[in-house]
Amino acid sequence: MLRAKTKGDLPSLTATSHWVVNRGFGHRRRRHQTTRKRLKAEEMIRKLREVEILLSQRMEVATACRRTGVSANIYYRWRKR
Repeated sequence: MLRAKTKGDLPSLTATSHWVVNRGFGHRRRRHQTTRKRLKAEEMIRKLREVEILLSQRMEVATACRRTGVSANIYYRWRKR
């Protein structure tokens, strides 16, 4: 990676760096995307049951999903299956 000579200089666009120009709003740090994790059917059922137990204890869907590590959208998709 090329280093800037002074504090105000920006690295050249040809250099490999972790900065990305975002439509004139300045520089933003590139977010690292995590790879998707595919769960087995048994693990999906276990997580669905955990959410159902928490829901039976009058917990909100979003909170129950957050505790089990599943998003609400995925919970509804799994439940539909």
